[in-house]
Amino acid sequence: MKIPLHGMSHHTDGQPENKFSESEIRACKMGDWEAKHRMVRAFTPLMTNLARKRAPDGAPEKLNLLLDAGKAGLIKACRKYSPEIGAAKFQLFALNYIEESMDAVGSSFFARLKNLFGG
Repeated sequence: MKIPLHGMSHHTDGQPENKFSESEIRACKMGDWEAKHRMVRAFTPLMTNLARKRAPDGAPEKLNLLLDAGKAGLIKACRKYSPEIGAAKFQLFALNYIEESMDAVGSSFFARLKNLFGG
């Protein structure tokens, strides 16, 4: 049984139920470590599924690199978030950054640097 985090429960298909409040996303954007942790925990099933699709051999090192890149992408999405997007669409907004970060893991050195430093 999974315990929901402040209204952020998980679906069994690996996708977070996107009920993030605007204040939660803003707290993450402002650097609140607890908000970042809650956000990462809510998105972990989705990021795990995406990482497994990108590492079909299931090598633990590759999965860990992809998950770390996905977390960085999620935090980048929090930083880039603006109220015009709306909290209800945050998952779709963040998915682009998560996938972009994961895809950069297998690419060139300069692409990884760009992703790492938010370029």
